[in-house]
Amino acid sequence: MTRLIEHRSTSSWSAEHVRAALVDPEPLRERLAMLGGDLAELVSHHAGEDGVHVRIRQRIPAPDLPAPLAAVLNRSTVLERSETWRRRDENHVVGEVAALVRGVPASATASLWLRDLPEAERGDPDRATGRPGTVERSEFVLRGELRGRLPLMRGGTETLLHRQLSLLVEQECRFAAGWLARHG
Repeated sequence: MTRLIEHRSTSSWSAEHVRAALVDPEPLRERLAMLGGDLAELVSHHAGEDGVHVRIRQRIPAPDLPAPLAAVLNRSTVLERSETWRRRDENHVVGEVAALVRGVPASATASLWLRDLPEAERGDPDRATGRPGTVERSEFVLRGELRGRLPLMRGGTETLLHRQLSLLVEQECRFAAGWLARHG
């Protein structure tokens, strides 16, 4: 069974700042240390003319798994993810994400884009950022699908994993915002 994954958020920071907070090595390692469990690892990171390619591994501890899934697995599990980010133009980044959950017949694929919003879509910058005259504002969108199946759970696998992956994307976006607030 397949479930759609969709996340949209906006930021008072430029698309380039948000991209850096999500995929540059320093904030990525910090995020993994905070959110990735005891097995958090930046497996590979390559930045070149064709974009940024990242592979990460992080544990999802058994207590953080939805109870029915934790009962079936009887242990924590590992999320393995690869991401590719490419600059489309000066203010627009696109990419792909592929993820596997070890021990669970599930995978996810998604497309992402991060762009500076046109001035007409920015709203009131002083209210949005709390900083007079600040006009940077960007939008991050992730859309994809989650496929998974545990025969005895009748489609529940996708629902449970969907909740977990949606929460993870939200936590990572909050981390990026906090990291930018601390490091600019």
